[in-house]
Amino acid sequence: MTNTTDGRSPKRNSSGPMVVSVVAGVIVFALLIGAGVVIAQQATTQWIARSSALVLPSKPVSPEQLPGYYETLSRGQIVTTLAELVRLGEFQTEVADQLGLSESQRAIVELDVNVVADTAMLRVIATSEDPNLAVAMVDGVVEAATTYVGDLVLPYALVPVSKGSSNLTESGMSTVMVLGIFSLVALVAGLAVQQGVLHLARLGGRRSAGRGTQPLADSADPHPPATNGNPPKKDPSNQAARAEASTTEGSAAETPAAKPRGKKAPGKKASGAKASGAKKP
Repeated sequence: MTNTTDGRSPKRNSSGPMVVSVVAGVIVFALLIGAGVVIAQQATTQWIARSSALVLPSKPVSPEQLPGYYETLSRGQIVTTLAELVRLGEFQTEVADQLGLSESQRAIVELDVNVVADTAMLRVIATSEDPNLAVAMVDGVVEAATTYVGDLVLPYALVPVSKGSSNLTESGMSTVMVLGIFSLVALVAGLAVQQGVLHLARLGGRRSAGRGTQPLADSADPHPPATNGNPPKKDPSNQAARAEASTTEGSAAETPAAKPRGKKAPGKKASGAKASGAKKP
């Protein structure tokens, strides 16, 4: 029974650090996964739709007049003026009313108009959490602005060249991407914590084992031999004990063995009797 218990105890002690390290790694992994789920739920994906329009002469122009038209466009004043006109909120409100958007839906849509550098092109950009809403808003604003500028009977007009449905991109990280990143980070962090805790636990066990065996070594040899070439120290008490033991052994060897007390040997009595019987007549 004693041998069985002693043989099993090291296995239990060796599995203890492993269990603790695995539990620590699982806890860290679960915490990071939970944080990733919370952040993924709060993260929103933005969709960006772009629609472009060119500023061109509104009616056919004779070849003699074309250089003057394009020289005026190259100055940038006409293009900038039309961009500011499209940037007004009236077109966005008109399109939102046509689509029947609520106040919350209108709040999540942002509209911007840019002028492409060194060109006569306008670019209308709509950003929203709903891709369909972004496309409908940007295409509706460009169409409304084109109709409005055409009704002004200006020498220049807006000509749409692209629609938002063909220029729709996703901005930001999706829920799946956020969860994937946090899962990878949680796995790496969990393994790192598990290995770190296991290493520290084993190191602590080795130190405690070393402290437990040190008193036994000290009691077995209180005065170990010197390693630097110096003779070991002599203990006076040990020398006295050895001298006393040698004296006792010497006295015991010099003392003769005592003769045993008892009756005389029967052979000697018989010889005496024979001698007395020979003297008598």
